[in-house]
Amino acid sequence: MDKDDALITKQQLLGITYISLWAVAVSIGFSFIIESCWKAGHFGKMVTFFTASGYSVWFLYFIMIVEALGGLGLLLHFKLKTGPWAATGLILIMLGAVYTHWHNGDPFSDSYAAVGQLISLSIILLLYYLEKQAAPKPADTEIYVV
Repeated sequence: MDKDDALITKQQLLGITYISLWAVAVSIGFSFIIESCWKAGHFGKMVTFFTASGYSVWFLYFIMIVEALGGLGLLLHFKLKTGPWAATGLILIMLGAVYTHWHNGDPFSDSYAAVGQLISLSIILLLYYLEKQAAPKPADTEIYVV
């Protein structure tokens, strides 16, 4: 395999990674934004759950804002490269959600959505890593001296 074959393979990998990353980022990003809107629409129910779980109302506001900003961070990754930070923050929130349901003695089925998001966010972190690995490096570009 010569250098040109490797470059084509790297370009193909970058294209596949970009399309996959776009699809997953849009799906997960919008799901977190929609979830924040749902919490705002069912605010009374959420206050009851948070206070029964031992959290204060300000923490509910914090979670709603961070989930919406995290979703926006995933969507803006292609312009601002905020995706890895947003995904990491959202993973921490989902771990907290799973812990809260466990601590409350809720059935594990109450954590299915959070576990699903944890899996999705782990996949998107892997795609961010692949995107970084497949991106052209300065050494990969040819330099022409005239």
